[in-house]
Amino acid sequence: MKYTKTIFFYLDDEELKDLNEEAEVAGVTRSEYIRRCINETVMKPMVKINYVEITREATELVERFRVVADRAWHSRVLDVPMFRKVIQDTQILMTNIKNELIKEINHEKQK
Repeated sequence: MKYTKTIFFYLDDEELKDLNEEAEVAGVTRSEYIRRCINETVMKPMVKINYVEITREATELVERFRVVADRAWHSRVLDVPMFRKVIQDTQILMTNIKNELIKEINHEKQK
């Protein structure tokens, strides 16, 4: 949707600070935050984890799974130690993600 109407209103320093903080926690711009408030959208804090690093690690694991599958396909033998290592590393990544999410959620609750 193209936004074509502009409105102006005034806030004091504290209100502006609160608006900026709420929009940042929700992961949206101030304009988007206000539009969502007007439309009664329930907003939750954006979880601040390193998505770039998690994506890189997950992509690496997918590639390792692909290598295991290719080897099994061509040789008709599963490289069990390699497969176990990829599974173990996947479990470690998932545990790390879960722990980061829990830490971030608990941090938000303390605010």
